[in-house]
Amino acid sequence: MFKSVQYAGFEGRPDLKAGAERVVAALGAVVRDWDKQVALTFEARPHQPAGVEVTLTLDLPAARGSGSLLLTAREFQDPATLESRCRAVWARATDDYLERRKPAWDEIINQPVEV
Repeated sequence: MFKSVQYAGFEGRPDLKAGAERVVAALGAVVRDWDKQVALTFEARPHQPAGVEVTLTLDLPAARGSGSLLLTAREFQDPATLESRCRAVWARATDDYLERRKPAWDEIINQPVEV
């Protein structure tokens, strides 16, 4: 489904791992046909006992964009909230991608055109 999915820090934390796996399914519905260009990383940190940091990376030939956010265990339980948070991390990644592409687009737009 996705280009890659990596999990870190989930040893002995099956509840958070199950939540992260729900996020994978929810993100699949958000990114749809872009899934083959998306890599996901989930990190459960000791200082964040009730949450998981998700990083979504959109990797296209011209550039790469990434977005991250912290999802709490409570957000895993509510489908509407989970979908909203998945859309937020997708938006962050696509915004980052567009910002990285902007200089190339500006260069193309500013090239002289012969008539």
